[in-house]
Amino acid sequence: MRAEAESTLGKFSLFGFGKTQKHEDAAEKFKASGNAYKLGEDFNNAAEMFLKASEHFTIGDSATDSVSMMVEAANCYEKDKNLAEALSAYQKAVEKYNISGRFSRSSQYMKKIAEIYEGNKDYEEAFDAYEQAASMYESDNKKSAAQGCYLKIASMAMEQDIFDKGAEIYTKIGIECMESNLGKYAAKGHFFNAALCLLAQGDLVAITNKLEEFKNVDFSFGSSRECQFVEELVSAVSENSSQAYAQACADFDRISPLDPIKTHVLMRGKSNIMEESDEVDLNGTVGGGAAAAGGEAVSAIADEEEEEEDLT
Repeated sequence: MRAEAESTLGKFSLFGFGKTQKHEDAAEKFKASGNAYKLGEDFNNAAEMFLKASEHFTIGDSATDSVSMMVEAANCYEKDKNLAEALSAYQKAVEKYNISGRFSRSSQYMKKIAEIYEGNKDYEEAFDAYEQAASMYESDNKKSAAQGCYLKIASMAMEQDIFDKGAEIYTKIGIECMESNLGKYAAKGHFFNAALCLLAQGDLVAITNKLEEFKNVDFSFGSSRECQFVEELVSAVSENSSQAYAQACADFDRISPLDPIKTHVLMRGKSNIMEESDEVDLNGTVGGGAAAAGGEAVSAIADEEEEEEDLT
């Protein structure tokens, strides 16, 4: 099929007549060849054929088929673990969809680009791609999908200790959620995450003011376990009591298990406590990423307290 496609391109066109049809015929044969390679799981050759199909569909004035083949090429490169080529093909597909005003499609594949970067731990590029995807979703009036992208950014920001960015996004989305009866039930979780980010930064004045703002926006937030938990943590930090901090974490985790990201942020918040007896690195058990899951991670917070007591 590959040879047939290439031979089709060599056909003579009198005075240029039939040139468009020639390229469309070649594109269809390259497409068929790509599908054959794909069935045989030869994804690299399949991707090359789909790229050629895309090129000749473009010449043949078939923009829809052209971008479809570009996406197929990207999918095959991704399956072949050739991420550089996959990203390039997805980016070209996004540009083609944007030109035609099909933002629902361009946002979908920009999000795919972000996921690849995130999976490859290239967080700076992932942040940028998720922001672009969110902007495209907003252009297509898909607010929920846009919020999903922003929440991915906020979650990564928490993991990477970019707490100001996380707090800003969670606050913004929490306030937006209060605009609808359905969304307001999710607001508490976003306000909770924002508060944890501020706690990790150690600015007790800022977090106290922000908690008051959240209570004014969501009247039920002040009586929630999440708000009361944060207030206990703020009190522990202000009193420089790592024991009270660890106990508050254990009590909350017993009823509402803390995920690894929240635990990581809580460990960062605990590092703002410096008692006279502190002679160890409070970050010693955390490392660069999120801590162990659930109860084990919360136990690590308590274990630090025990270690500090043993040193006195």
